[in-house]
Amino acid sequence: MEYTDQDINAQAPLSSTMDIPEEEAVFALTSATVPGVTSSPIPRLSFIERITEAFDVIPAYFDTLFNRYQCPYCFANVHRRMKEYNIRTGHRKAVKLYRCANSSCRSELPSDFFASRTTSLAVVGGLQCGKTSFITLFCELLMHRKSLLGDLGIYGSIINQEGRDQFEKNRSILIQQELSLDGTTKDQHPTIVRLHNKHHKKVTYITLLDSPGEQFSKIDILIQKHPNLQYAQGIVFLMNPLDIGELLRLIQKERPGTIPSGSYTNNNNFDILETLYQFYLRTGRIKPNRKIKAHTAFCLSRADLIAEIVNLYIPPDFDPDMESIQDILSEVDLVSTDLRELLEETDKKLLNIMDKQYQNYRLFPVSPLGKMPRRDGMDLRVPGGVDPKGVLQPLIWLLQQTKFITEQ
Repeated sequence: MEYTDQDINAQAPLSSTMDIPEEEAVFALTSATVPGVTSSPIPRLSFIERITEAFDVIPAYFDTLFNRYQCPYCFANVHRRMKEYNIRTGHRKAVKLYRCANSSCRSELPSDFFASRTTSLAVVGGLQCGKTSFITLFCELLMHRKSLLGDLGIYGSIINQEGRDQFEKNRSILIQQELSLDGTTKDQHPTIVRLHNKHHKKVTYITLLDSPGEQFSKIDILIQKHPNLQYAQGIVFLMNPLDIGELLRLIQKERPGTIPSGSYTNNNNFDILETLYQFYLRTGRIKPNRKIKAHTAFCLSRADLIAEIVNLYIPPDFDPDMESIQDILSEVDLVSTDLRELLEETDKKLLNIMDKQYQNYRLFPVSPLGKMPRRDGMDLRVPGGVDPKGVLQPLIWLLQQTKFITEQ
């Protein structure tokens, strides 16, 4: 096996490495970081605005300060390589690829990783909001089930071995054993998914990173460990309905015994929203009193807990009547309006913060498991198996907002 190196931007120095603590509070779809590797400098707002104007959106993994592409795992510089290998016919074939220059990472990326204008999406949320289940069921719907994505001509696969191993482990628990996943207690390897749109011959990559949520409300940790957020073109914000006081009281009143006392952790959504806003201010992505421009999908996760009580519709992830992206987007607007009316009655303050701080957002009810797990000895079992609902709509909307999906 032979390699030929060509530095993408040889004059740009490598980012310096730093020690990163073990706890994380956010996981990202794209532009992710991993412990113990490098982080890039924070670009200035004025230069970002010029880049944004030139590119329409800032390309994912693009360091605007040094004008170079970066590794999605560790944010170090990347090299273009020519890799030669023997294929089954016995002939040698040269394949272009990229390799991270960081000696502690050395990740290889496909040749079209940067040419495809990789979409950068960040998924955030506090404890027990279903982040791991959301990621696992997204991959399940993409690769193993008939869904809205297939109807739109979108197909995909996980391209890195660590991501495939993690997905298969979680899939075995959720799908085959019909058990609820435990909360994430340590950092996981990123999962890189390649999406292909057959109608428009477009390709994009989405990186999913599952991490604990304990420290998400701490701004210093976000700045130190998650430069990925400043590059995000879209955000999925998961909110546990049990963290909204009025919804919790409704569930306890109408479905007594559903939520055992002490079985949930109260996250303060206001603190998380404020931390995100301060993060964007400190990293220069927005000016004071301006709104966050990243398209944002606010998702009421575990919406099955409240759906019957308040007559809330959770869209299925496969619907034969949804024949086009226009049909899906029309339903997105209707569902978002219904959920907005619910929040106006139950948490008007939270809704006001969204209106004040986010330029473009929608509201989505989601239920990755589709039902409430039940105690079975030492396990939490999903009776009848998982039946995901609403998982794909926020992602389809974000992919449409970032121009990967276009209206036909």
